[in-house]
Amino acid sequence: MILSLVAFLVYKKKLTNALSFWYACLTAAIFAPWMVFLTWYVLAAIYGKLPNIGLEILYGNLATLAVGVIAATFERGFEQITYGKSLKTVIWMLFVISILVYILLTFKLPWADVFVEPQWK
Repeated sequence: MILSLVAFLVYKKKLTNALSFWYACLTAAIFAPWMVFLTWYVLAAIYGKLPNIGLEILYGNLATLAVGVIAATFERGFEQITYGKSLKTVIWMLFVISILVYILLTFKLPWADVFVEPQWK
């Protein structure tokens, strides 16, 4: 969202619809963590653990760059959408829920972690 603010300040004279720009940014911000998840774990799903930390760092940086490009592509596409009242409401709800979940789970892990072996196993 900070980068979106910078982009807005840089390109505000070129924008044809500032409201669509901001809803596109919110929508991309909602989906960005899922893009990170998918991009980061595709290698783990296909290959498994990388053999050394250098490759892990390289892959992490490449995945981060890829997510930036993917998110920017989504934003450009989302700017073309006509945002009705119900869609705006859903976007705001998902954005607020996302912020809430990210903040709360920073301080307290969820009881059902996706990547932890269950205790009964």
